[in-house]
Amino acid sequence: MTALDKVYDFYEKYIGRTPTKETNLTAPEKYSEELLGPKEDDTLTPFKRRELAHQCPIFMKAVRKKSMDSLRAWFQIETENGSRPISIDNDALVAFEKRSHYKSKMSQAVIDAHIYGDGFLLIEFDDSDKGSLQEEPKGEPRNVIVVSPEKIQRVEYLNEANRKADLYHYVYIDGQAVDRFIHPDRIQHIVIDAVSNSKLGLSKVDVLRNTIKSKKHVDIAVGRILAWFSHGMLDIQVHDLSPEEHKAVKKVAEGHPSVWLHDPEDFEIEVVQPEAINPKDFFDWIILNIASVLIMPVHVLTGIQVGKVTGAEIGFADYYRDICDIQELVYTPLVENLYQRIIEARGRQWKYNLVWNTVYVDEMSEAGIMEKRSIFIRSMVDAGVISKEEAREMLNKGFVEINPTEIPPEPRQPQPKIPFNPPKRNKEKEEDGQ
Repeated sequence: MTALDKVYDFYEKYIGRTPTKETNLTAPEKYSEELLGPKEDDTLTPFKRRELAHQCPIFMKAVRKKSMDSLRAWFQIETENGSRPISIDNDALVAFEKRSHYKSKMSQAVIDAHIYGDGFLLIEFDDSDKGSLQEEPKGEPRNVIVVSPEKIQRVEYLNEANRKADLYHYVYIDGQAVDRFIHPDRIQHIVIDAVSNSKLGLSKVDVLRNTIKSKKHVDIAVGRILAWFSHGMLDIQVHDLSPEEHKAVKKVAEGHPSVWLHDPEDFEIEVVQPEAINPKDFFDWIILNIASVLIMPVHVLTGIQVGKVTGAEIGFADYYRDICDIQELVYTPLVENLYQRIIEARGRQWKYNLVWNTVYVDEMSEAGIMEKRSIFIRSMVDAGVISKEEAREMLNKGFVEINPTEIPPEPRQPQPKIPFNPPKRNKEKEEDGQ
């Protein structure tokens, strides 16, 4: 065997067998090596997702902020020409929101959608709905209930006809022997990150699993390092202690974070003082990953105040544009479907649109809004619909409630100006002195 053969044999035995990311990607297996095998941590259950999320405060802050920012301003119901809905329809929708606390419960479901991948609201109907949860509902929606995603982990087709029609039921697991099926028309299913290979959404905890674990390990490591440098390390050397003396020394050791208790005749321990490192770079990397998954600028997540000269104003506007996209693509279809059923259950026709209130307004947009508002108010005053006091209130607050019985006086019409024509001068009479 030549020297080259020995080198090649050494490479095959000790180096070539070490898997790399490249070999995992080019391997013929369906998944990479870290996802194969019966490891408990390969697939995160909903319970593990909740546990990991609650161990990362910065992630929970990002989730709650994104949820609150997207729902804080809420929305308005408008007709196709931009006017307010008919009072009977508006009263029905307002009563439903107050009765069910719809905004608060939807906010909780959105938080669940970020953590678990899915948020669920169970719709309750009036007394005319006599069927089971498995059947199609009847009647008017009266309330919504937040359902934990830990209770709904899969969907099923009850028969082949439903499969062809893509009519699937949600499987509710309540700990009983038989699972319960819920008709899709009884569920508001909120999915922020949809995937094409599943009816359920993608959990952000699944994407950030390694990042959140690293955050947990960094927290523990930083705490240990601080304990070491705050209290130092004890190396207790003892010889032939009695049980009482050993108990006293052990009590001292239990009150200190780092202690070595040993007999120097048996073995020797050398205490090496650890070198402190700055964990800021590690925390910055973790925060960047969390902000990236939430599609949120880092300065918005950390709460650092920035100015326009830094260019962060652009990222701030992009963040709120992303929120507007979520409102239009995710929330609007769900809310319109629910509100349409409320109106149609009363024998009326749904002919309205959802218009989300402005979440973030920069100076240029605010100036444009004020200009349009001023033109509108001016036309209302000239038409005699509102008084000057109401106009000032509208200028400050926007739309205000107007008393239909208090009609302002007719605006005073300006008097036409009569031109002054001086008499013509008679030069002959002026010369005669007349």
